[in-house]
Amino acid sequence: MRKCIKCGEKAQVYLPQHRLSLCKQHYLEWFDNRVEKTIKEFKMF
Repeated sequence: MRKCIKCGEKAQVYLPQHRLSLCKQHYLEWFDNRVEKTIKEFKMF
């Protein structure tokens, strides 16, 4: 069973391409940050 790399709780999501195991809370934070970074990087808005 995988654990969240940020808090140690049970991981709900494993992203092999990023080598990340995250719980629900930290996945949502990671996703929001990733979207924000991509929008800024490619000047989408």
